Amino acid sequence: MAKKLRFTLFTLALSASLTLATAAHAGYKGFANPDAVISVQELKDTNNVVVVDYSGKPKEFIPGAILIDRDKLLLKKNGIKMMQAPKETFEKVLGEYGITANTPLAVYSDEDNKFAARFYIDMKSLGHDNVRIIDGSIVAWKNA
Repeated sequence: MAKKLRFTLFTLALSASLTLATAAHAGYKGFANPDAVISVQELKDTNNVVVVDYSGKPKEFIPGAILIDRDKLLLKKNGIKMMQAPKETFEKVLGEYGITANTPLAVYSDEDNKFAARFYIDMKSLGHDNVRIIDGSIVAWKNA
C-alpha cells in the first residue's frame, strides 16, 4: 500500500511539474523538454494531430477535439483515487476514437492543464511517444 501511495505522490508531483512546464513554449530558452509541448500556432499549422480534451466536463472546447472520459482511464484502486487504468483499458477507450499507438496527439484540459499533464504521463508510460501538451490550454486557443 505504501509503495502505491509513493507512486501516486510521485505521479502527482510529476504532473505538477509538467503543468508548470506548459507555461513555457517549445521555443523558449531553457525549456528542458520542448517536445512535450505544442503551441497553438504549431497545432493550427498541422493537420495530422488528433486533439484530445481531457477536461472531464468542459464548458468550452477546441473545435474538432475528442472528449475523452477520464473517469474511464483514472480508476480507484485499493482506496486510492486517480490510479492509471491498465494498458488494455487505454487501448479500448482510445480505440473507440480511432486512436492507435501511432496517432499523434495534442492534449489539453482545464486552464492549468493538470489533467493534460496526467494524460501525457500516462500515455508516455504506456509507450505512446507521440503526445504533446497544448501550451496554454484552451485559454491560449481562445486568445490566438
